[in-house]
Amino acid sequence: MGVEPFLISSTMIASVAQRLVRRSCRQCLDTYEPDRELLRLEFGLDDHAASQVIFQRGRGCEACRHTGYRGRLAIYEMMAFTERIKQMTVERATAVDIKQEALRQGMKTLRQSGWQRVCTGDTTPEEVLRLTADADTLSLESEQRHASV
Repeated sequence: MGVEPFLISSTMIASVAQRLVRRSCRQCLDTYEPDRELLRLEFGLDDHAASQVIFQRGRGCEACRHTGYRGRLAIYEMMAFTERIKQMTVERATAVDIKQEALRQGMKTLRQSGWQRVCTGDTTPEEVLRLTADADTLSLESEQRHASV
């Protein structure tokens, strides 16, 4: 973008990412069992952890026009610009390295925020994955490249 890193680090307080996931229709909400392999691979859940969650989705009705979803709700990821992240910005660290540092400092990812919405029955794991696949794929691809070097 042509902006010097020291200008970014001196002015940024936080960076927020937001996605709008479709909300499960409350009129036709029903329990179901999602693919356990999907939960294991994408959310890192074992069978015991997955069995602690009551998964819900809309069956489809007149209220939701037979989609199973009605309305949207936000999931968020907020990265605070700590002194370490400001320093990394000035040093022109990669976006992946900065994200990894933010995760070490306790940042909650979009997928983790989405998982909280799944646990409360507001949306489905499939909907969260649909909207967070790009963000997590970037991190995974980078980690694989670093591991193979």
